Amino acid sequence: MPDKVKPTIRRKRQPKPPARGFPWSSKWLIGGGVIGAIVLVVYLSFALSGPEAKGRLAPVPVPSSPGTGGTVSSSLPNFSLALYQGQEILGSQQPRFHDLLGKQPLVLNFWASNCPPCSAEMPEFEKVWRKYKGQVLFFGLDVGQFAGFGGPEDSRRTLRSLGITYPAAPAPDISAVRGLQVQALPSTYFITADGVVYKSWVGTLNREKLTDLIEELLKAAPTSPAPAPATASGPVTYSIEGQTHVPVGQAVTYRTTPPTSGDHWPRWAPCGLYSEGLLDELVVHNLEHGQVVVHYNLSDPAQSQQLREVLYGIAGFKDWGVARPYERIPQGTVVLTAWGVMQRLPGVDGSAIKAFFNKYSQGGASTPEVLPCSGA
Repeated sequence: MPDKVKPTIRRKRQPKPPARGFPWSSKWLIGGGVIGAIVLVVYLSFALSGPEAKGRLAPVPVPSSPGTGGTVSSSLPNFSLALYQGQEILGSQQPRFHDLLGKQPLVLNFWASNCPPCSAEMPEFEKVWRKYKGQVLFFGLDVGQFAGFGGPEDSRRTLRSLGITYPAAPAPDISAVRGLQVQALPSTYFITADGVVYKSWVGTLNREKLTDLIEELLKAAPTSPAPAPATASGPVTYSIEGQTHVPVGQAVTYRTTPPTSGDHWPRWAPCGLYSEGLLDELVVHNLEHGQVVVHYNLSDPAQSQQLREVLYGIAGFKDWGVARPYERIPQGTVVLTAWGVMQRLPGVDGSAIKAFFNKYSQGGASTPEVLPCSGA
């Protein structure tokens, strides 16, 4: 009887576990971030839906013709930005979003700290930023906290570890994503100097493609005519926009620049002459209390010294006056505001400034309350 042959037991080969993390390297940046007709990006399911932010990795088609749009100022609210970095470039630790517009073309990049494609392209952005610094402003708007892709501390670490120096900040709320209909990370918007979206790009960008798009942007950017010289005007009265207290940090949109009234934060600025900007929501509260706010945009040291001497020569300034630099008015000008009143000056006009203080400080503009800022 033949020996029994033992059956051979074939064991199923177990599939290898997927590698942890993502093998991001330069291959993801080939062709400006395009692999065939698809880019691997972080898809944001919250972009056009509710605030319960979720995110996932998914292939998203690259638009065949990058999107263009209207003005950014009409799409996005003028929210405050608590910068991670870049205050020395923008001139303020908490600029308004609309302050990024109107001076030079803007490259607006939506990113998150725990978004591998974002981290892959950021060193490329840094190299191009250094090349075009002074011609184009780069800004990184972090939306990771709304999608579970990292919080502010993660983002600060990412910026440090990658050596990024261009300005960056967390988006204060979801309106930034919804306003431009951002559906994936990274997404980059190329905005002309007058605030119009020239092109947008979904997915990673390498240095060559980013450079090409910036060159296009610079050619498309309109050459703004030199502003007409400012002329002196008398005080102008404006309708009152509101006077409700809103939470500190909440941005308010005002109809005039600078504002003369409106909703504002419950705190206000102490009296004095400031060398750094104060936010609109802060100084509008000063106006409500019957104080005068002086806004100046002076690059000439002699003019700055002249303004200092004028203000400190006004007896009521130390109790009823606040003066702040304000880049949203023409260079070389001064604007005076009281509650519901504004006067524009083409320079430092001591007589006009004193007359405005005498007429409108201490509640002269029929303010709701009369309180000095010396006790703020």
